[in-house]
Amino acid sequence: MSQLTGSDSLLSEAGERVAPIASIRAAEPQTRPLGILIVDDDEGIRRMLDIGLKQHGFAVWAAANANEAIDLYHSHQQSVDLVLLDVRMPGQDGPTILSALQQRNHHIRACFMTGDAGIYTERDLYDRGALAVFEKPLHPHELAEQLKEMTTTIDPRNASGG
Repeated sequence: MSQLTGSDSLLSEAGERVAPIASIRAAEPQTRPLGILIVDDDEGIRRMLDIGLKQHGFAVWAAANANEAIDLYHSHQQSVDLVLLDVRMPGQDGPTILSALQQRNHHIRACFMTGDAGIYTERDLYDRGALAVFEKPLHPHELAEQLKEMTTTIDPRNASGG
């Protein structure tokens, strides 16, 4: 039988000191929130998605353009599980930004959102690697549920481990 001492350590049956509880807890796997990088030139949409997705337990980074998106992805790549991009934006559009991000990570998970896809068809967006295309206006609760499902299932493009 093990017992606690005043210093939060365990003593074995033989009275030997073993690892402190704090180090045992630190060794337990930590779960992190699912990370979403939002890329949209509309500040109102970025803010609404930032608040709404955080309320559903996501970690959120928001970018207004290609440069911000690439910088944020570079800085937080290990924590970003999915990128949510607007299709039509001034400068580089969503599909162009996704292509740049795919150069860093061929298996990046991405979805598009749009009220008007412009020159792109839905098929074009899927062919570029989208897991989904969401129509605006977006409803954060419904979007959060769909994103959770997408980020917790195996991406068939990465199922082979390569």
